[in-house]
Amino acid sequence: MESCTIQGLVLNNVYSDIMAFLNQYESKNTRKEYRRDIQEFFHFICGKELESLLPEDVISRKGTRLSKKCVIEYRNYLNSKGNSKGTRNRKMSATRNLYKFLQSEGYDIDHMIFALKPLKYIPDSYESLTKEEVMTLADYLKKQRYGDELYAFVYLAVITSFRVDAILNIDKKKDIRKDKNSEFYLVTAVDKRNQKRSMPIELWLFELLDNLNGDTRLFENLTVDIIHDAITKAAKALEFEGRVVTHSLRKVAPTFGQENGNSVKSDMEQTGHASVQTFMSTYVKEKINYEDLAGIQMFRTIDETVFDDLSKEQVLSLLKSLNQNVYNQLARHLMRDDKKVV
Repeated sequence: MESCTIQGLVLNNVYSDIMAFLNQYESKNTRKEYRRDIQEFFHFICGKELESLLPEDVISRKGTRLSKKCVIEYRNYLNSKGNSKGTRNRKMSATRNLYKFLQSEGYDIDHMIFALKPLKYIPDSYESLTKEEVMTLADYLKKQRYGDELYAFVYLAVITSFRVDAILNIDKKKDIRKDKNSEFYLVTAVDKRNQKRSMPIELWLFELLDNLNGDTRLFENLTVDIIHDAITKAAKALEFEGRVVTHSLRKVAPTFGQENGNSVKSDMEQTGHASVQTFMSTYVKEKINYEDLAGIQMFRTIDETVFDDLSKEQVLSLLKSLNQNVYNQLARHLMRDDKKVV
């Protein structure tokens, strides 16, 4: 048995040290997930709750100092419980980060025993939704428990493309305000990588959010798990095609934008992506129409006589079917001109 040296540690301080580690993270949902992952690790190691841990429980298992072999056993245990490779990587990362923190606080441990090569995996794919499916989903959820909150959540998630944990941390009074220079209201949230972003919503959605019961927290009854379960069950009941999850809502607007001719830059602004490669692989379909490539189009001559035999209705119908975004831009441009001629 290898001896363990515990220097300068008070026995009942382990829990407070773990809480200090968790409190580094601003997101309540991140703290919750990390705590759950860390608790699972110590259940495996010593069968104890976090509040009951002693320094020796952090350092050793059954009297033997923790080693990389034990960490590998834990990852294999996670596999036996049906955790995907992605989930196993996340759980291992949470525990490794904790041990790195505890080592910096004076615990006689080596956090590098957790430095296993990440498991290679292909993330589970999920479907986006059409505008009509979003409306159908929202109407269905409105009739369920916490229906008003779920209904508003769906539209807020789709219109802002914020991630679910960012939305759940929105302060109703501080993070929603009227924009001084436009008709819109701005919703501010702290998204992935502590990225603070503001996205516009219209009056009708602001009124929906304003009428919710929460005094401070916008969606006072919702959690990540409640939302996930509600959406996956609704998608199954509504017989949507493919795998529909909470993250499907984030995908709606940029997918709509790309299908209707928006620039990549514009839709990256919608999602907050910094990497073009990540955005393209997630939201842009692989299939290429060679006739649409700029190198082909630039040397082709347009024969405008093809419009001669078409009626106005046919031209507008064709434009609408080919590019809804351009159709809408044309309509808005004409509406603005009508307002000027009064």
